[in-house]
This record gives sequence, structure tokens and C-alpha cells, in this order.
Amino acid sequence: MDSFDKNHPPKKRDQKFPSLERLHVLFEYDPETGVLHHKLCGEPVGTDDSQGTLCVSIDGDAYYVHHIVWHMLSNGGAGSGQVDVGAPSSTFVRRS
Repeated sequence: MDSFDKNHPPKKRDQKFPSLERLHVLFEYDPETGVLHHKLCGEPVGTDDSQGTLCVSIDGDAYYVHHIVWHMLSNGGAGSGQVDVGAPSSTFVRRS
């Protein structure tokens, strides 16, 4: 994983994400705290962009953390119905 570069904003939700397998190797989401963690070091994921939204860089591409969480929880957008994508991202993604 790379560090986030504020000069290269994240892509939109309809972008191609890394595979679910890759995301689950890299990250672990705690639904009770709303924090996404790096699996290897246990540290919270994300750096604020210029508007204060948490972002992460994976393999050179920038992503919004809440989009990564949505992608992981919705099983890659398969429509599990378990994620309220209309809710503000702060309802299920929190800073530690």
C-alpha cells in the first residue's frame, strides 16, 4: 500500500476497485467502532484529503475509505442490502 497523495484525488464509487480478496487481505473493518484497520500493523486506515474526507492509496490508486468499506460490506456491490449507502459516510466509517 502506498501513502495517499493529496494532489491525486480519489476516484468515484463507480471506479474499478481492487478485488474483494485483496481488500480483505489488506484491511479489517470493525462495525462497532466504524474504523477500518490495516491488517498487517493494526493501525487505522486513512489520511484526510483537502476536504477532510478519509482517503487511502492502494497500489498507486487513491480511494475514499468509506467507498472501500462500502465495497467490502456490500460484497463488491452485489446488493447484500446490509449497507445504507444513502447514509452519510460518518455513520459507518469513523476516525479512530
